[in-house]
Amino acid sequence: MRNKNQKITVVGIILFLFFSSILYFSLASAQTADILPPYGDVPVIDGIIDSANGEWESAYMTQLQLFPDSINPVGLTIELWVIQNDTIEEKSDIYFSVQFSLQDHNSSEFDNEFLGFAITEEDHPQEKIEDVKLIQYRNMSINEFEYLDYYINNSVYVEDILVNGEGASRIAGNQNRIVYEFRFPVQDEEDLIQDIRLDKADTYFFNIFFGNPSSSPAVYPDDIILENSISIEIQFNRPGPDAVPWEEIALVLSIVFFCIIGVLYAWYLYRISLLKRKMERIKVKNV
Repeated sequence: MRNKNQKITVVGIILFLFFSSILYFSLASAQTADILPPYGDVPVIDGIIDSANGEWESAYMTQLQLFPDSINPVGLTIELWVIQNDTIEEKSDIYFSVQFSLQDHNSSEFDNEFLGFAITEEDHPQEKIEDVKLIQYRNMSINEFEYLDYYINNSVYVEDILVNGEGASRIAGNQNRIVYEFRFPVQDEEDLIQDIRLDKADTYFFNIFFGNPSSSPAVYPDDIILENSISIEIQFNRPGPDAVPWEEIALVLSIVFFCIIGVLYAWYLYRISLLKRKMERIKVKNV
């Protein structure tokens, strides 16, 4: 009987640890699509990563897959770097760097390559794109490209009169890895008709897309062949020096709570086993 009770206790503890680990990783993975940009030094938008001066070192980096569709799991792996400049002024900027490698990337095969962001507000359907900003190559071998800014009018891409933000790109030294860099203004009042206004403390969907048409000029969105099937949510809120990390606190409290429940459950099983042994001894004496 004693061995049986001990086995029950061990099984209970194992189950507790198993479900606690599921809870922990569920809470952690639930935040992978939501990026809160860290604040740091402003990178130069030139398509060159200046590692000697620590450019992009304080940025948030994650790896994403760009897919042709939701059915085909084979995609292009990219590195996405995000940072927001540290300023006390109302206006600010958010910066993106997208980096990936393709074989013979500096060849004429990629002369019409483009990469960009389709942006919409959090409370709008993801299909209702409001603003598109992209870098369109004209000649990859001589690094000739153009930064383009579009607004969407009845699903038609219309080029903005006033270009909002900036972008640059360059093939890295190994001739296969490419770097795209973007700067998008935050709380900008310059062109609210043709550009989405990015506000601090709000969330937006950034859908990354990629294309490489065989002929020029490219047609958007028809020539898009890969895109991020899971939108990126970026919250523009600058935490103060005394800001309370509520998400981290909630995670720690959840782990502590389930640990306490597990310990109490193990203690309960132990007490039950003691009680059963005591009752067995009483039965033996009364026989």
